[in-house]
Amino acid sequence: MFHAVYWRKWTPLDILLSHGADINAQNFSGWTPLFWAAFNGHADIVSRLLKLGADPDIRSYEGDFALFWAVFKGHVDVVQSLVSGGSKWDALDDSGLNALELAALVGRNDIVQAIKDVQNSAGPKLH
Repeated sequence: MFHAVYWRKWTPLDILLSHGADINAQNFSGWTPLFWAAFNGHADIVSRLLKLGADPDIRSYEGDFALFWAVFKGHVDVVQSLVSGGSKWDALDDSGLNALELAALVGRNDIVQAIKDVQNSAGPKLH
């Protein structure tokens, strides 16, 4: 399944999932298919995996979240998909940062704004 996600192959992904593959399966480092899609900037696959029930808040064995990798790599559209799909932007990593703070720390004001925009459209306003 990881290869199907990495190479953006819809048919093998659908076949694997229809035959009972675990959408939240973790590899040797604890990354799920959603991590791979987020890391590589595949917003379309991120959205599809979320719609199929992928858990956006699974941590890798190192304590990372898919959202944090999308922030770090600068994939604005993936960040928007993850936050819209239920990823908890305010969850803390092992260093005590949330995704909004990480985006600010690495100078990604576009991602800070994207997270705020998604959250403001869904609920209470962020400041």
